[in-house]
Amino acid sequence: GKKGVVAGKREALFIQNMVHEIRTPLNAIVGFTQVITDPEIELEKEDKEEYMSLILKNNDLLLKLVNDVFDIAQMESGNLQMAIEPCSLNSLCNEAVKDMSSRTEKGVKMHFPQHITDFTLSTDRQRVLQLLSNYLSNACKFTHEGEIMLDYYVDEQLKTVTFSVTDTGIGIPVDKAEIIFNRFEKLNSFEQGTGLGLHVCRLIAKTLHGEVKL
Repeated sequence: GKKGVVAGKREALFIQNMVHEIRTPLNAIVGFTQVITDPEIELEKEDKEEYMSLILKNNDLLLKLVNDVFDIAQMESGNLQMAIEPCSLNSLCNEAVKDMSSRTEKGVKMHFPQHITDFTLSTDRQRVLQLLSNYLSNACKFTHEGEIMLDYYVDEQLKTVTFSVTDTGIGIPVDKAEIIFNRFEKLNSFEQGTGLGLHVCRLIAKTLHGEVKL
């Protein structure tokens, strides 16, 4: 029926995007490796180091793509098990900032305003850390000056914890507030990345009975 046709088109588009996102870093890895290992090409030390850096960067991109797709498959099928345990939110936010601060552009400050009173939340620490890291990574790509701030707010009455990532980057149009959480959605197609990070965030939040939004 019509539903089957729509689902089929959606999966075909997913595969097309997958092929493109895999092929791009693979071509870069193979191309730069051939240049470095070609005995007939003499390279300056600086050029060789730059090519090695690009190989590693594309290798990381490829690995993230594979991990993201695996996570998506696990979460959408309901097979991903969460390891729920008590988690210090101060510790969690400090670790997220520590892990991601090296990715900021020169002059951009990433910080977490320390909470005098800590809060312990029962959740899957690694998955929340993954979600926050994806948000911070996204902020790093589009913030060229100013700051990136991670924070959280506890509402005792509603029994909710709200994490927030605020930046002084280029911003996102209001009409794009929802589509950025779709698979392979990138507002700037020239920006390096899989376009899966925010979709993974949405799936993690949903699995932990939460939500993500702009």
